[in-house]
Amino acid sequence: MKPKQPHDKFFKETFSRIEVARDYIDQFLPNDIRQNLDLRTLHLSETSHVDKELQEHLSDIVYSCRWKPNTEVRISLLFEHKSYPEQYPHIQLLRYLLGTWEYDIREDRPLTVTIPIIVYHGKQTWHYKSFPSYFLLSKKSNKQKQLTAMDAPLSRYIPQFAYHLTDLSNFPDEQILALKMGFLVNTFLAMKHKRDDAYIKTNFEQLFVYAEQYLKTEKGRNFLEIVVVYILQTTELKREEVVKLVQQLPKPLNELTMSTYDMIKLEGKKEGKKEGRKEGRKEGRIAALKSTITRMIQKYPNWSNEEIAELTGASNEFVQKVREE
Repeated sequence: MKPKQPHDKFFKETFSRIEVARDYIDQFLPNDIRQNLDLRTLHLSETSHVDKELQEHLSDIVYSCRWKPNTEVRISLLFEHKSYPEQYPHIQLLRYLLGTWEYDIREDRPLTVTIPIIVYHGKQTWHYKSFPSYFLLSKKSNKQKQLTAMDAPLSRYIPQFAYHLTDLSNFPDEQILALKMGFLVNTFLAMKHKRDDAYIKTNFEQLFVYAEQYLKTEKGRNFLEIVVVYILQTTELKREEVVKLVQQLPKPLNELTMSTYDMIKLEGKKEGKKEGRKEGRKEGRIAALKSTITRMIQKYPNWSNEEIAELTGASNEFVQKVREE
């Protein structure tokens, strides 16, 4: 069985590594921002104040860093792993910003400046829009138009903030490979080509560029294991295909890949059996409830669906369905 959130898990495990976040900031943020951040002070930040509803939308990876004039800037990394662009990303980000500022107020400290960053790896191009462009004015023709200069008096009541976007669908592999050597190269290649079995089969070795250097350290080996798990979880490769592909890799990585593949398959079988038992128990409970309701209908034909539902804990619709059957 495939895990429900492999992309989210992969992003969290890679971008929680400070060297990946630092490489991203160093190579992707605008110069006027990057040059004023003291990356020596970069550290993973506490985000427990984010509410549960927001956690479903955000990666919940936040770094804090000193701005050169000694004010603390909180850097927020947001991961959107849908296969299509988010229609209103500012709304999700604004919820996070408000949560951060409310937390600042409770802690009796100055409000934190946040730089939202979205790393997107869907197939479609993500078209960046400003927050004011979400607001449309209706015309008599039933068509809609955006606010214009003539509507400037209204714009002062609309929040103005930006987010930084990295859209991997617009990044050729050559451009990713040209990044400064580091875990970010392998992370972006794996994210960009997830679920693309044809690409994986043709470029398996490229996904593990710099693997020989990584194998020299424990940190590097741990990172390679994360990449291997993600690739295997997001493809439908058969064991014989994996065996053929890993022959291109250094022997230690070859062995790691095969042992990881077998582990994932074993866990999948265990999870499948577990889900099967759950489903069996659920069907058994439904059958027992159905039998009880059937006997009650036969014994007390004048009882209403509502009365039977209240006694059995079933819904009125379920009781009616049993009655019809």
